Amino acid sequence: MSESAIGTNKSHTARAFFAIEGLFATVSEEDLQPSALSARSARRFGLPPKPHYRPYITGVVPARNAASCEGQDDAALVRVDLSDIVDGVPFEKSVVGVQLTDTGHIVVCADADAFYATSTVPSGANRVRLRRLDPNNRDDQQKIDEYLAHKRQLKADAMVNNPPLTAMNVARTLTRRAGPPDIDTVRTALNTLISPVELTSYVENCRAQLRSRQRFDAYFHKRDLEIYRTLLGDDLVFKENGQWNLSHDAGIADLRMHLMSGNLAFAALGAESGVNVYFATSDSERLEGLRLHIHEAMGDEDSVTIGDITFIDAKRRLERIATISKAPKASRARVNLPTLTPPGARQPERFRDAEQILAAVIEHDMREDPIITGIHVNSLLDTCDSCAVALPLLGQITGQDITFVYHRDYGVTSPNSEDRRIRMLKMLATSANRLRDALLNDDYTTLREVSKTLLVPEMLGVIASTLRISATSATFPRIYPIANALYLHLLASLIRANGSFGNDTVAMLRSDEGKIYVALIGYRIRNDAYLARAWCTLMRELTLSGVSAETLQAILLARANQHLRSFWLELLSARSTTRENHLDQVYHLLKQDDLNPSLTNAHRERGFVEAMRIRVLRYLKISRRAPATADRFASAGKSIPDVLEAIRTVISESNVIKLEQERLRNELRETMPTMTLGEQRKLRDMVTTMVDEAWRAELPGESPPSDITQSVLASVGPRLGRHLAELRGPAIREIIEATIERYGKHLYRYADATEEQMAAAYREHLRSAGTRYAALLADDVTSDTSGSGGVRPEIQTQVGVEARILKERQARKAARTAEYAAAKARAEAQREMSSTSNRARAQAQARVKEEIHRAAIWATKDATRRVMENAKKEALIKSQREAREATAKIAADKIRAATAAAKREARMRAETVVKQRIAERRTAYTQARENRSRPLDDKYAEARFQVRLDVLRYGELGAIERLSVESSPVGDANKAGETSEARSRVALTSTQ
Repeated sequence: MSESAIGTNKSHTARAFFAIEGLFATVSEEDLQPSALSARSARRFGLPPKPHYRPYITGVVPARNAASCEGQDDAALVRVDLSDIVDGVPFEKSVVGVQLTDTGHIVVCADADAFYATSTVPSGANRVRLRRLDPNNRDDQQKIDEYLAHKRQLKADAMVNNPPLTAMNVARTLTRRAGPPDIDTVRTALNTLISPVELTSYVENCRAQLRSRQRFDAYFHKRDLEIYRTLLGDDLVFKENGQWNLSHDAGIADLRMHLMSGNLAFAALGAESGVNVYFATSDSERLEGLRLHIHEAMGDEDSVTIGDITFIDAKRRLERIATISKAPKASRARVNLPTLTPPGARQPERFRDAEQILAAVIEHDMREDPIITGIHVNSLLDTCDSCAVALPLLGQITGQDITFVYHRDYGVTSPNSEDRRIRMLKMLATSANRLRDALLNDDYTTLREVSKTLLVPEMLGVIASTLRISATSATFPRIYPIANALYLHLLASLIRANGSFGNDTVAMLRSDEGKIYVALIGYRIRNDAYLARAWCTLMRELTLSGVSAETLQAILLARANQHLRSFWLELLSARSTTRENHLDQVYHLLKQDDLNPSLTNAHRERGFVEAMRIRVLRYLKISRRAPATADRFASAGKSIPDVLEAIRTVISESNVIKLEQERLRNELRETMPTMTLGEQRKLRDMVTTMVDEAWRAELPGESPPSDITQSVLASVGPRLGRHLAELRGPAIREIIEATIERYGKHLYRYADATEEQMAAAYREHLRSAGTRYAALLADDVTSDTSGSGGVRPEIQTQVGVEARILKERQARKAARTAEYAAAKARAEAQREMSSTSNRARAQAQARVKEEIHRAAIWATKDATRRVMENAKKEALIKSQREAREATAKIAADKIRAATAAAKREARMRAETVVKQRIAERRTAYTQARENRSRPLDDKYAEARFQVRLDVLRYGELGAIERLSVESSPVGDANKAGETSEARSRVALTSTQ
């Protein structure tokens, strides 16, 4: 796959930008090394925080694809050049897609979880338009599944004749015999690697082949502790409050900071030459040049003997082997398994892990120095999947048992959290970890105990509360419905393994918390295929375990409480919020197990009225014909190891920390607005005062109407708010992001903290952010930020503490090194002086001086290097602090200018509105006074005047005739003529 990009920002012409794995990335023309951009870095380059993948993109299918595409009868690999992938950054990307022969669609993966498909490509056309596929759409998801299945199979078929090293080594574990594996075994190994389900099962089987797998305990693993003290020295391995730092997560986190976030592992074994301890750190670019305490005695060699133990640096020996052989033979003990990352995401390189380096070197050295004892491996971190396969593979090659000890698990180890929903996730994750350890160690007692904790009311009540959150909310984490589905899959797999667990599950579903959970499941599964599949799987396993259909029907028809109805009513009444409606699939799958709500069952359980309501809703919303996708919808139940691995992947330590960080972020946003309530009150008071002064200047002794104040506020307030948001927003976001980052590091470092300690840390970070926020809002920003502490005094303090610790540590190291070298040189000199002449004595003294001088030079160089690093760090922090101070000063000046402008505008607006209102009032008063000076209108006088005028114009008879027209009867409109004639006769008679 090739990628190219063109930067759109002219101020950054030396950089190119593109999108990968849901983030923006950049590459410099100087080093051509791509690096992902955080949200803050992306904004610095004028980019959005994250790329927005377009719904439609453009693709070009090269003409040479027709002659060179590889494939099967129903699919073929096709290269497509994509463009217009994300908004704002025009870059091109070449990918290998799959063309489905039956439909002609070309499906490609533009990035992690970003799939696109074309319509049938016309003959001879090379430019196509691709539409992004929606995983929530059944047809689109089917295309994605076909793409993944075909591409995995096509890649496996292409690698059969030339399999990679990982496939060959996995095939060796399947054959368990000497010699290269045959082609059928290689094909089986490739099929295992491309299938996530089979790969998970294979990895768990490999883990189970270890003789033992334990977490480090300083009391039982004293030999491991002494080895670590030899490797790292007493400065990094020590007792604190009566406990070794290697025994808890905080100590391991501190140690990994010294190792630049890498891992350290060793393997102790007995060979014919004696006891050997191989050690290695992760082989990453960050760890190049990293020196451990043992390297002081080892020098530039790859081994050193201390007492009766030979310590071997596996990385140095591997480099020496590669240098001597020039083309080293591929190791039989190294594997690089694909991980469960989203399709399109980059796969991590596992050949460079510490455990795999150890396995490769041991496998090489055993050819000349056979191993005669078991192999004991200790690692700071638990094994990944690849290393979990490499260690049993090493045991198979050497013919020895392997014991494994780790210090920190990759998963969640503590169920503590202030937030009850996050605490539920951590409880589920820790239960999954304990179940996994129990399965690996065949501890069925622990397995039964942990399984029962999944059914406690507290667990069920909290996991049910996550289903109450609106799925359409922008703050709704997708992890919660996935966790619910995994919870149901875990129950189903435990029931499949132990049928008696089904009775406990039924009792849980019959409880008050269980009824609420069942009703909420019915409300949710109409719009969530994964959750619906998990629920149908649980119902199927309960049926197969011997639970009667009548019992399950009663559970599905039971009313939860006064706010939630039964499962069926919630399911049938739920509104569809997605383009996919899973109602028919759920109904017909449950009907297969005779769990559908018949009229008789509903009448017996809920009464006639509710039974008829269910029947009517079923008639209106359920199709009578079973959907064609019902069989695909009901996937086979997962095994316990598969579910446990999925839980460990979804509810990982990093994901839980992100949830905790998001909780803190939301509270910080609420407590740190760009315009505070105090400033809003001051603005209102200021406008009120200005309006009152302007009004009293025109009308003394009278209060202004309240709507004038509201009018001025509506004109001035939004503009001032926009100015403050523009000026304070970046600084507030920086405070929030810095606090979130520190809080995440704290949670990682103290993973086993109690709930009280976590609450205290949460409040402390809130208080720290509030202090910086208050300093930002202070009027004397310049004086606050120009002091010795600056806007980030804690950073300077931290750097000073780190520098002092490093200096003390370096001084101790230099003193020990010099003392060791001097003692060694003196001993050698004494031996030579006692057996040689004065000349030999002089030479020995010269060597002593040279050794001392060399040790002093080395210590001085190392200390100078440390001092230079600290100086660079302090200079960088100082420059960043000065830049922030300058930015804060400019922002403060702009805020003061904006506030002053708002005051002037408010005063001008208040005077204008007051004058306008007073002018309108005076005009209305003048008109009212003029109207009062005029006589009141008399309609009868006007009528008599009109009659007289008519007499003069038309005569008496004409005037009388017009009188009937001018007059209007009172009463019935149909008798208007009669009344008029009567009046005419009376008037005529009186006149004559």
